[in-house]
Amino acid sequence: MSLVQFAFVSARLWRGLMLSLLAVALLSGCQTLSGGFGPVTLGDRTQSRDARIGRQEHPKIVAAYGGIYENAQVERSLGALIGRLVAASDNPAQNYQITLLNSPVVNAFALPGGYVYVTRGLLALSNDLSEIGAVIAHEMAHVTERHGIAREDKVRNTLLASKILSTVSIDSKTRERILKNSKNEIARFSQAQELAADKAGIRTLARAGLDPYGASRFLMSLDRYSSFRAGSVRSDDGDDFLMTHPSTPNRIRETINFARSFSGPEAARRSDDDRFLKSLDGVLFGDDSEEGYVRGSTFFHADLRIRFDLPAGSRIENTPRAVFATTEQGTAIRFDGVDVPIRQTLADYIQSGWIKGLDRSSIRTRKVEGLPVATADARRGKWAFRIALIRIGTATYRFLFATKTPDAGFFNAADSVVQSFRRLSLEEAASLKPLRIRVVEVPRNGNVRPLVRRMRGVAQPARLFRILNGISASNPVKPGQLVKIVSE
Repeated sequence: MSLVQFAFVSARLWRGLMLSLLAVALLSGCQTLSGGFGPVTLGDRTQSRDARIGRQEHPKIVAAYGGIYENAQVERSLGALIGRLVAASDNPAQNYQITLLNSPVVNAFALPGGYVYVTRGLLALSNDLSEIGAVIAHEMAHVTERHGIAREDKVRNTLLASKILSTVSIDSKTRERILKNSKNEIARFSQAQELAADKAGIRTLARAGLDPYGASRFLMSLDRYSSFRAGSVRSDDGDDFLMTHPSTPNRIRETINFARSFSGPEAARRSDDDRFLKSLDGVLFGDDSEEGYVRGSTFFHADLRIRFDLPAGSRIENTPRAVFATTEQGTAIRFDGVDVPIRQTLADYIQSGWIKGLDRSSIRTRKVEGLPVATADARRGKWAFRIALIRIGTATYRFLFATKTPDAGFFNAADSVVQSFRRLSLEEAASLKPLRIRVVEVPRNGNVRPLVRRMRGVAQPARLFRILNGISASNPVKPGQLVKIVSE
């Protein structure tokens, strides 16, 4: 979490939850392997328009994703790959600007004008040129097919239709049904675009002499990693139909079936070129030092020299703007920094108007580890909030806790998090190191347990080791094979 700027970028649970409490600066992005706006090549006017959009949005994307990640070995490895993909694509004349983003999130997307983005988090999940090539080729397809512009037009037409409906004398149920049908149509339209981009990407892989099954292998790893990050919790509410992306199992089946048309029966194989894997050695994994580190359920920030403990089992997302967490009990937690004038007391800041539904009688002040602390409660609709501010010198930090079940457990857990906040000593701060991908060789006896024991700073290391290396019953590890581990 970088505390240079304090914009409110919401995580999933906070989206909609805190709109009434704080101003939201939300950057619309794409999910993994989506394509955002994809454009170009329908004449000079179109190219000019698309390039202008891409240039305008590019700095915002870079800032929102932690800046550009510079790594000479990865850039060299990808440079030759991208050249092959462009030459083999449906439009070799299209120019692309590929940017590596300094984010641990597994994501890739495209903007008008040929701007394609890949996060270092996605690199860590890739195991050969065919897998990372499938991702890039997919995004290139969004660009050449101008999928984003078409989707934007669909959304604009739906908004126009909703405005017209608001002036028509029809009953509310009919109006809701029409709007729901329009929403479903947009979802189906987006799903069709994703599948079309998958097929175009696989076709490009095959033309470039790469393994067309790289797309399905990466999607399998992505599915396993998503389950790992989500604590293996899957939704059974049937919402796949409304998602802009096809459900992962369906998508995997589609990519496998299409790859067969180029390569015959599916085979569990990897590229014999280890140069890509070797280029990943030393790549940052997880949080950057400027955003602090999450180790287990504890957040550390060496530069700010602070730490605190979140409830055990919390799902934690550390972003450049804030730290978000959700507990097993359903509590949403946000930690960030705020600008509070040094002459203003924390209690005065709490009641300065930025919290709606504030219970002024709940404001309390105390000290934690010698640091001034102010807390208060608020209610907004079905949600209850506990707010806590902590001051260190001229800096002020903020915790926001939210729940729909404000029982004693909620308030006790919130107090426990605040009580755990403390400053790090210089020695403690200096000892913190970022995690990195290390590429190592499987021993001759094929025993990977010693490699798993070398994993540091991650939960369930054995499971993560298998996911990062695409190891499964159909793709077992082999003696002498290069694999990735996570260590300092």
